[in-house]
Amino acid sequence: LVTCAFFVIFGCKSTQKTEETQVVQVSKEDEVETELLSSSAEWAYWYGTTANPKAAENWFAEDFDDSSWNRVNGPLGYGVSSKVSYEYSSITTDNKPPYNTIGEEGKVPATYYRTTFNIDDMNMVKKVSGLIDYDDAAYIYVNGVLRVKAGGFKADYKNRDFDPKIAATVTGGDATGAVKAGNPVIEESFNLKASWLKEGKNTIAVVMFQDTGSSSDSILKLSLKASNYIELAKPDRVNVTFYGN
Repeated sequence: LVTCAFFVIFGCKSTQKTEETQVVQVSKEDEVETELLSSSAEWAYWYGTTANPKAAENWFAEDFDDSSWNRVNGPLGYGVSSKVSYEYSSITTDNKPPYNTIGEEGKVPATYYRTTFNIDDMNMVKKVSGLIDYDDAAYIYVNGVLRVKAGGFKADYKNRDFDPKIAATVTGGDATGAVKAGNPVIEESFNLKASWLKEGKNTIAVVMFQDTGSSSDSILKLSLKASNYIELAKPDRVNVTFYGN
């Protein structure tokens, strides 16, 4: 039996052999960083219409068929040309909001994104870090499970608790429930547990929310990298029990 620090799946100073793989702990000197997902990777994307503002129930699932969605390379969004220093792929006509009518009578809908990446060897993935540019708030799903919330969220229309499914269907000024963060585009770092990933294909799904029905811009720029080294937490005390004389 090998005991590990909390959430350190492969962090024990030992070699374990299982039926699936051999897990090896490396030293800091042998650390290797690997790009898992480039910010210029291809994404599938979808946004609704006034008649159909809501994505499929299982849009974030690993086995969801997104073959009917459009595709472009990241970063991607609309209406942020004057707010970012990099080029991005517009997902709308003329780089304008998806809805022709915005404001109190219309709604800028939530936008949905999906991409995949492969991991050849989980021994190279002990620690995973990410960077995301977003506007105004986002949910990030990893292999079908919600793992990261970027930005702030408030009660939906008529003061209901925030619910991403409701947020995608309610029209009005505060339709999508995101809290405006101040700057038009936010850059944040985040971490993922290695245990949330797997050898082979992995799926990232993102839904982007706006802070108001009159919002005219949105952006998604996301990248992931992995390291084969993770520093084990040092114990704050050691209990020793002596037996005998």
